[in-house]
Amino acid sequence: MLNTLKIPKQLRQKIDKELQPHEVIRWIGQPHTEASSLIGCSLVISLLGLALTALSVFFIFTALEYKIPNLAEGFQDRYSYALYCVPVVAVGLFLLLSPFWIWDATFNEVYIITDKRAISFLGIRTTEIRSYAPEQL
Repeated sequence: MLNTLKIPKQLRQKIDKELQPHEVIRWIGQPHTEASSLIGCSLVISLLGLALTALSVFFIFTALEYKIPNLAEGFQDRYSYALYCVPVVAVGLFLLLSPFWIWDATFNEVYIITDKRAISFLGIRTTEIRSYAPEQL
């Protein structure tokens, strides 16, 4: 059953370490990454991030009058306006890249039901493992 899923090698090793001796996997699954809602939401977030980033970069270049700032002339008001746009660029880039992180996270989630408990594995780099005994379900 483990061979039919696209479970990364590192996560698969962590699954093997978490299982107790003689514990049998009854069911294993991952989130459906083909879900149209995930794709649609990711597309909307990416487009919003792209628009926000592009507009912010445009406002920065407009404030700087399409020139590299010359600080030898002193700090001018237009430089502060350009600096106010930098956090907005960061938010835009976060929105632009967040669908990739969401998509990556769905491939790195595994849910297992064994004959003794239910286990959830979330992530590869910093794996969060939750184990539920039958009386907790």
